[in-house]
Amino acid sequence: MSAGEVTIAIDNQGNAEHNVTIDELDVHVEATGQSQASDTYEVEAGTFYYYCDIPGHEETMNGEITFE
Repeated sequence: MSAGEVTIAIDNQGNAEHNVTIDELDVHVEATGQSQASDTYEVEAGTFYYYCDIPGHEETMNGEITFE
């Protein structure tokens, strides 16, 4: 994915609240159950860890994303 202006989106098809958090880029997009959410951020090139910061979710809801 290209660095620069990017839109981070979440399509939460479950009933529980979830989010996408990337601490290093100050990204936090949150969606309640059965909803979508998005926001646009200016991001730098690099590989970053993302996760859901709802207690108990990070263990299975995480990964890495690379912006070039």
